[in-house]
Amino acid sequence: MLKNDSFTRFFLTILSGIVMGLTSQVAAQTMIFSRYYENSEILMEEFEGFVHNGDTIKHGAYRFYFPNANKRQQGQFINNQISGLWHIFYENGSLHQKIHFSNNVRHGEYIAFYPSGAKMQQGVYLNGVLHGEFISWYEDGVVESIMQYYSGLQHGEKKVFYPEGNLFQEIQMNLGQETGRWRQYYKSGGINYMGWRDSGEFSDTLKVFYEDGNLQRKGFYEDGNLQGAYFAYHSSGKIMIESHYTDGVLSGSYTEYYENGKIRTKGQYKNNQKTGEWISRYPNGMLYTRGKFESDLLEGNWTVYFPNGKIKQSGNFNRGNPSGIWYFFRENGTVKKNGRFISGLEEGIWTHFSESADNLPVSYTFYKNGTPHGPEWQVANGRYEKNVMIYGSQLIIRSKDENIW
Repeated sequence: MLKNDSFTRFFLTILSGIVMGLTSQVAAQTMIFSRYYENSEILMEEFEGFVHNGDTIKHGAYRFYFPNANKRQQGQFINNQISGLWHIFYENGSLHQKIHFSNNVRHGEYIAFYPSGAKMQQGVYLNGVLHGEFISWYEDGVVESIMQYYSGLQHGEKKVFYPEGNLFQEIQMNLGQETGRWRQYYKSGGINYMGWRDSGEFSDTLKVFYEDGNLQRKGFYEDGNLQGAYFAYHSSGKIMIESHYTDGVLSGSYTEYYENGKIRTKGQYKNNQKTGEWISRYPNGMLYTRGKFESDLLEGNWTVYFPNGKIKQSGNFNRGNPSGIWYFFRENGTVKKNGRFISGLEEGIWTHFSESADNLPVSYTFYKNGTPHGPEWQVANGRYEKNVMIYGSQLIIRSKDENIW
């Protein structure tokens, strides 16, 4: 994963206070102080310094160790202030960082390394903050990012690269915020996103491209929000979506197209929700569905059609749920079944019809809360042939021989 906007930060562990151990090297009032891990003879910390008014002042060389005795930090203090070049190590002994300090703050060149020894990051600190060019590398030596800093803030051109070395992003920074030209690329080198940023937000026209270079989407941004006409395209370059945004939300006419140019879906949006009449069509242009939305929920009568233009099903919705009597048809126009929905679930008697030309009922099924429940009558030649009783998971079949019409 690319680490676009951050670099690894490391901090020195500064230890001061009561001296736990003292060896007797005294020269010009400077002594060497040592501290050990608890209940151990393993050295933890060793530094040069002196005692002034009862306080231990670090002054001179300083070393801090891991429990395995490998060096963890090495540098120097001047009058208790971190100063000069410091080396920070991994526990295995390999160099982790080289940092320059002045008066207790980072000042000068900074370099970080991977445990393998490969360079990870390099930059310059000025009075405690990054200033100038800062480079990061992948462990194999490929550049990961190049950015510029001014007084601790990213400022100027920023480039981010794929692990393979190809350019991933080109971004203009202004005092820590993305401002100006903004580009993002595919691994193949083709442009993916092309636009402008203002104080970290998209501004003006943003274009998105397919990897082959054809335009995929195009919209206009104002204060970080889509505004006005918005277009999306098939990979062939043919129009796929025409829509409109107001302050970042879909509003007004919305149309989707098949690649052959025929309308797929058409309707209206209000505050990012479908509203009013919506229609959809098959690729040949024949009507597929027609109905209304209210606050993004199907509402009122909806009709679904077969590709040949005949009705497939028809009924009403109430707040997104099928409601009332619904009719289902076969492609030849005969009725397949009908029945009632209550709150989106089948309820009461549902009638199934034959496929023959007379299209007579062949069975009646009782539903309760969307599940068959109670008697189911099988019908043939105007007579009961079977009476099926369904209660939950129980099913009982009894022979009948009674006329019903």
